[in-house]
Parts: sequence; C-alpha cells; structure tokens
Amino acid sequence: MSSSLSHTLLVVVGSSSGVATGVIPQLSAFDRYLFISSRPGTMMANGSKHEFVVAGDNCVSGFESHFQMALSASEIRLREVVVILFSGITDSTIFVNQSPGELEKIVEVNLMSNVFATHAALKKFRMNKLRIIYVSSSRALLGDRGTVMYSTTKNALNGLARGIALEYGRFGVRANVLSLGITDVGMGTQVAEANARTIIQRSANRSPVNLESVALAIDFLRQNDDMNGSVLMCDGGYH
Repeated sequence: MSSSLSHTLLVVVGSSSGVATGVIPQLSAFDRYLFISSRPGTMMANGSKHEFVVAGDNCVSGFESHFQMALSASEIRLREVVVILFSGITDSTIFVNQSPGELEKIVEVNLMSNVFATHAALKKFRMNKLRIIYVSSSRALLGDRGTVMYSTTKNALNGLARGIALEYGRFGVRANVLSLGITDVGMGTQVAEANARTIIQRSANRSPVNLESVALAIDFLRQNDDMNGSVLMCDGGYH
C-alpha cells in the first residue's frame, strides 16, 4: 500500500477541557483528528478547525462507534494512533456531604470513561501502533483537602496504565499517565483564589504549569517507546 495513504491519528477524549483546548493546537501535527466531548465545540489543529463529536453514551460500544469514524475510509491505513484522555471533574463539596449521585458521577467521568475508551481503543485500533496517555494530577498521588473523590479516581488511572502496559506492552501498546499541577485554565480556574495560591506555593516552581510544557510532555510520551506504565510528572515540583 502506498505510504501516502498511511496516516497518523490523534484521538482526544474530553476535548472541551480547558487544558485540552490550550494544549492540542501546540502538539506536533497529525494527519487525522477525532475530537470527542460531552458537549459541542471546535478545536484548531494543524491549521484547520475540527468539530467535536458529541458523546452521549459513556460505554464501550459508544466509544467503539466513535472510533469507527476514523476507520470508515477503507483506503486509510493508520501507522500510529495516539489517544489522549482529558476527561475529569472535581469534587464540588467535601466528601461527607456528597450525595451518592455526585460520587457516582465523578467515578463515571474520571475513571469509567477512561476504562471504556481504553477498552474500545484496544479493540478498534492496531495495538502495535497505539499510544494511550491519561491526563491526571499530582493530587492523585498526594491527595488534598476537598478533593477526596478526584484524588481517588485519578489515582486509579495509575493502576490502569500499569495494567494495560503489562498486559499489552508486548503487542506494542504504550500506556502512560501525565500528572499535572495546577494550571491557569480549566479546573484550575474553579479553585478559589486563596486556595490556588496555596496550591501554587506547594510547587517548587511557585507558578502554574505552563501549557507549552504540557504539550512537550505529550509529544515526549508519544515518541518514547520505553516509557510504558509510567507516571510522568509535569507539575512544577508539586509536593
């Protein structure tokens, strides 16, 4: 088959995330893009505007049908697929005051959406060309007041990445976690100013994480074959 028909594909789940919209346009270019979100929107990438695919069903079959869109043209041969999962919501109140519905929602968005998307990606894309990057947080490792469920579910991604790496690494799959500190976009803007300052002071850099650094970290994980089942810290030295 002609090399001109061999493409690279970027799949982004949680495309409407503030971090995603700031980072994706800075990544190295791909030939094809699939942006999935819970709400409508657009993303600039490689000089073009791309519409979000709105995902109504958070399930394996739902993700499979979305991923099939990228495979619908029979002449397309994908030589590399990178799946970046930005999906995440944080606690809106302290743990003891959260309703069962609030607890379930955080588990669904932060953990199960990643599990379902990973399951579907392994089924739909060639494993030896698949790179999976889970976007997480330093709070997953260290915890923090007011983020019990966020920290719990994001920490679970570390186990998911390690398990996928050990089970499918021999087939060429690479699954890693990118652990971020607080940024000045996305959920970082939802933190009260006084709390944000406290969090920033807990980092060695004493500043929010730069989105350019996040893009560089993603490109690194995409290109490095020997990073697998790892947690890459991009948090300014959060402690």
